[in-house]
Amino acid sequence: MNKKDIRWVDFITGSNTITITNENEFNKFKEFLNCLGLDILLNNYNNFSDWQQLSKINKNDPNCIIFEYQPNKGLTFGYTKESSKKWYGIESYTTEVLDSFFDNNKLYDGKYKTKKVKILGTWITDYDDIACNAILYQNGKEVANVMDSFEETTVRYIYGDSHTELTDELINKSLEKIINESFENYLELPKISECSKLLQEIYDRVCDSVASMCHVDSIDWISWKDCYNFTDDDIEQLKEEIKRYKLNEEIGIDDCGYKIVGYENLQFAFNDDRNLAKENQNSLEI
Repeated sequence: MNKKDIRWVDFITGSNTITITNENEFNKFKEFLNCLGLDILLNNYNNFSDWQQLSKINKNDPNCIIFEYQPNKGLTFGYTKESSKKWYGIESYTTEVLDSFFDNNKLYDGKYKTKKVKILGTWITDYDDIACNAILYQNGKEVANVMDSFEETTVRYIYGDSHTELTDELINKSLEKIINESFENYLELPKISECSKLLQEIYDRVCDSVASMCHVDSIDWISWKDCYNFTDDDIEQLKEEIKRYKLNEEIGIDDCGYKIVGYENLQFAFNDDRNLAKENQNSLEI
C-alpha cells in the first residue's frame, strides 16, 4: 500500500463508499470511526452480525454491506456494488484503503492503535457511583486489570441525556470510552503483584467484599498470623507501602479499634496484573 494513499479521505468526505464483508473488516472499520470520534454513528450496532441482521431486514445482501458517510446525513448503508459504482463512478473501496490511515495518520499513533477496553462487570457503589472491572489490551495482549468508579451523570452524558435509559449496553459503551481516554493513566497504576503478601490479601478482601471493605481486628490478626504466616514485621512493611503508594485514605492501621482497615477505594488503586501474564502466555500457546 502506497504510504501516500489517502483514499480513506474520500469516505469521510462523502466521495465514495466502503464495502465490509466479514467481522475482521468490520472491526477495522469500527476502529477507524472510533479514532475519528465517529463511532457513535454505529448507533450501538457494534458487531458485523448486527449489521447483517439489519441488511436482512432491509432485503440487502448480509455478506456485502456497503457503508456511505455524508456529513449532513451520517452513516447509511444499502448500496450494491453496482449501484455504488454507478453513483460514484468508481468501485466501492475495501477496508485496505484504511491501512495508510492506521500507518501514517497522526490521529492514530502507536498508543492509540493498540488500545482496547473490555468491561467485565459493573455495580453501584455506596455513593451511587457506577463502578466497573475492566481489562485493558495493548497489541492484542492484556496489560491491565483495573477497577474504577464514575458519577452516574458522567456515564450517562457520554452518549445520552437526562432522559436516556441507562441500559447495560449503554453503560458498558460509555465506560469503555471513558477508560480509553485515560488509557495510559491506568497503565501507570502500581501493579498489585509487586506488593507484599499482606497488602495483596487486604486488596483481595476489599474487592471480594459485598461492602467493599476489609476489617481485621486483633483476634483476626492472630488468625492471619497462623493461617498465612504473617508477622508483625509485615505490618511495618505495610506501613511503608502505604507511604510509597499514598494509601493513607485507602488503608488504616490501628483504625477505629481495628488492627487493619481496608477501604473501598483501595480496589481502584492498583492494576491487578497477577493473571495477565498467565492469560497472555495461554494465548501465545494457542
